[in-house]
Amino acid sequence: MSDLAVSVRGLVKRFGGRTVLRNVDFSVEPGRVSCIIGPSGSGKSTLLRCLNSLEEIQGGEVRIFGELQGYVLSGRAYRRLSPGRLAQQREHVGMVFQNFNLFPHMTVAQNLTCAPTLLRKEAAADARERAAELLSTVGLAGYELSYPAHLSGGQQQRVAIARALMMNPRVLLFDEPTSALDAERVSEVLDVMKALAKAGKTMVVVTHELGFAREVADIVAFMDEGEVVETGTPEQVLGRPGRDRTRAFLSKVL
Repeated sequence: MSDLAVSVRGLVKRFGGRTVLRNVDFSVEPGRVSCIIGPSGSGKSTLLRCLNSLEEIQGGEVRIFGELQGYVLSGRAYRRLSPGRLAQQREHVGMVFQNFNLFPHMTVAQNLTCAPTLLRKEAAADARERAAELLSTVGLAGYELSYPAHLSGGQQQRVAIARALMMNPRVLLFDEPTSALDAERVSEVLDVMKALAKAGKTMVVVTHELGFAREVADIVAFMDEGEVVETGTPEQVLGRPGRDRTRAFLSKVL
């Protein structure tokens, strides 16, 4: 068992002939929040998708609490896991996407209870009870029978967070969770994420909300052109960046 919640070593990801991640090293300790910042196209979302084995990789490895993700080492070669085994690993790594990805034909309660009842064979009554508790936690008590189309963007994203929590993941991944929201809805999602951070959830957050990163993150990683250029505390990376590329980016966005 590793003492790291997330460990990425030498990660390489290519799309065709284009390399989008170049020998990335990245780690997160249990109970910590890491925010990944950087310009569009720098590889932030691709890194997040590799953590959850949603992308096949061409080099390096990803481990979650010491367990190799997406592959098994057979001799000296890595072999891709079966779809069933991949699904089992993903149960422990919750993912919240930019655009919510709720099932539009399902109610809020059905969206939350689908995975636990189908994948873990949890009793439907138990799943509904936990769904109601989590909806209350994210400020949506009483919305069980609503459909996604009847909710605001901020409400849909909070449902998506509750859905991720239904599987009791060891690590929560957030891919620009507020980028699709109107300005007035951003704070209601960030408030939920701040509460999760205070509760000790291990989180990796790709975000452009630098104020959130400064307040909540234990570690900030700046990415550019497929590389992790600089990592450190928010005070170090956002307040006293040591690399020219980091300073140039911050000068444009702050």
